Amino acid sequence: MTHRLVVLVSGSGSNLQAIIDAIADGGLEATITAVISNRASAFALERAAAAGIATQVINNADHPDRDSFDRALVSAIDAAGADTVVLAGFMRILTPAFVRHYHGRLLNIHPSLLPRHRGLDTHARALDAGDSEHGCSIHFVTEQLDGGPLVAQARFPLTGTIAPTHCQRKCSSWNTSYIRWCFAGGHSNGCAGPMTGYFLMTRLWQKTAFSLISALALLTCPAWLQAAGELHPFSHQFSASSSGFPFSIRTQRTLTRDSNGLWRLEVSASNWLGEIRESTAFEWKGCDASTRRYGYIRKGLGREKQALIKVADDKRASGNRNGKPVSYDVPDNTADKLSHVLSLQCKLARGDADLSVDVADERGVEQFHYQRTGEEWLETAAGRLLAVRVERQRDDDSGRQTVLWFSPSHDYNLVRLLQVEDGDHHELNIQKF
Repeated sequence: MTHRLVVLVSGSGSNLQAIIDAIADGGLEATITAVISNRASAFALERAAAAGIATQVINNADHPDRDSFDRALVSAIDAAGADTVVLAGFMRILTPAFVRHYHGRLLNIHPSLLPRHRGLDTHARALDAGDSEHGCSIHFVTEQLDGGPLVAQARFPLTGTIAPTHCQRKCSSWNTSYIRWCFAGGHSNGCAGPMTGYFLMTRLWQKTAFSLISALALLTCPAWLQAAGELHPFSHQFSASSSGFPFSIRTQRTLTRDSNGLWRLEVSASNWLGEIRESTAFEWKGCDASTRRYGYIRKGLGREKQALIKVADDKRASGNRNGKPVSYDVPDNTADKLSHVLSLQCKLARGDADLSVDVADERGVEQFHYQRTGEEWLETAAGRLLAVRVERQRDDDSGRQTVLWFSPSHDYNLVRLLQVEDGDHHELNIQKF
C-alpha cells in the first residue's frame, strides 16, 4: 500500500516541490493526498494544484484561538487519510493536543544541529555564536519546540570565512544512501539515528520512513533558503500613519514582472490631502536588485516633489531632482530605496550575516548597513505574525531610526516599517497579503 502524506505549508513551497518531484521520479514510494496551508496566498498551493494535488486553506485568522484552529486542521488531515504529516515550512506553533494526536507520525526539518539553535535564523546564529560546526536535522515533532527525537543529522565544519549559504550546498550533498544508513541506526561520522525505544515502529513503517526521510533530506536546510533568490509577484495592502495625524492612509505595495523580464515594484497612497507614488524597475540577480529606473512623485498641501533616475548599461545614472539634472556612476548590483528591501528580504531568507546593500536615489549612491536585532510577535490586521526585526545602522548621531520587520511565514515579506526622524514617527503596517 502506498504511503500517504499530508503536507502542511505556509510559504513558497520549495520543500513541497522537492517531495512532489521525488515522487514523480520514483525516488519516493508515497502519494501526497492533500496540501494544507494557513495562508490562501501561499505559492505552495499553486505548486500543489499544478501537480494535481488536492489543496485546502484553513486560515488561523478565521478561528478564535489556537485550539479551534488545530481542531479544524486535525479534521482536514484525518479526512485526507494521512499516514505521515510533514511540516514543510509550516509557520505555526502547534498545540500539545495536535502533537499528541499524530504521535510518531509528525516529522519536521530544521536547519541546525539540534538541540542547538532552535527557532529562526539558525545559519547566522551559528556563525555569530562562533560554532565550530553546523548542519541540518530531521526530527519527530513533540510538544517541545524543535525538541523531538532526532531521526538523522548531517554536519559540517564552520571554518575560515564560511557563509550561511554554504549550508545549502552541504545539505544538497546529503544523499539518499547516507540518510537511509542514518535512519537504520548509524551513529558515527556525525550521524544521529532514531532514539531507541521512543517509537515501536514496524519494519514496514521503517521501510517507508527510509524513502520519506531520503526525499526530505534532499530539500532540507531550509525551505526559506532554497526559496532564496526567487521572486514572486504580489500585491500587499498596508496602512500608513504619521505622528500628529489622527488618521491612516491605505497604501498598496505591488510587485510585477513585465514582458522584458524587468521586475517592477510600486508603492502608492492617496487621500484628500495628497498623493504619493514611488516606483522602480530593476533586474534581479540572485539576491541583488540592479536598478534600471527609479522615481517618485509626492503631492500634498499645494506642494510637489519629484525625482527620476535611469541607469544605462554602462552603469551611468542620470535624471533629475525637482527639475535639476543629476548624473553619477553606480556600482554593479545597485538597488534603490524601494528594491533594496527585496534584497534584504532575500538575504534574510538565505541566512546571510552581511545585510549591506548599495542604494541609489536622486542624490547619489550610499551603502545601507542593516543588522538583525531579534524576533518578536506582531499583532497585525493580517493576523499574529512572528517577525524578524532588522534595524539600519548609521554612523551619525542625528537621531534617525529605520526599523523593518519581515515575516518568515510569508516568504520574509515586509510586514512593518518604522521611520523616526526629527522626533516624528512614520509607520507602514501590513493589512492584507
